[in-house]
Amino acid sequence: MTITFIHGIGDGILKDAIRKELDEVLALRCSYSVGDPAVTIVTIR
Repeated sequence: MTITFIHGIGDGILKDAIRKELDEVLALRCSYSVGDPAVTIVTIR
């Protein structure tokens, strides 16, 4: 499953919060790639 988050360019606070939520709270095994600096693509295994 692949989810694309469009978070914009800034200080990276939203991007970090998304990763923390997926890794720590939901305990999902994810890999991240950045297609565009304002987009994070999450692949859930």
